[in-house]
Amino acid sequence: MNTLFSQYTGLPPKLFYKINRFQHSLNLVSANEEKLTNVAYSAGYFDQAHFIKEFKLFTGFTPNSFAAQASPINQALAGS
Repeated sequence: MNTLFSQYTGLPPKLFYKINRFQHSLNLVSANEEKLTNVAYSAGYFDQAHFIKEFKLFTGFTPNSFAAQASPINQALAGS
């Protein structure tokens, strides 16, 4: 199954899941309507620390720093 998934998507299933989960959390952070704990749980992270660590891995910023910048590029990345 992993091989077929990787053949068709070009990504292993676990990385594909991480990217999708991150994209969802990015949209929630950009909306800036919920606390980070709620964003973490809504996006499927086990806890807020795990969410912040992975968010920083993908963006180089903490979620709060990212939301504070709210540049047009950040909003475009989030799909807003």
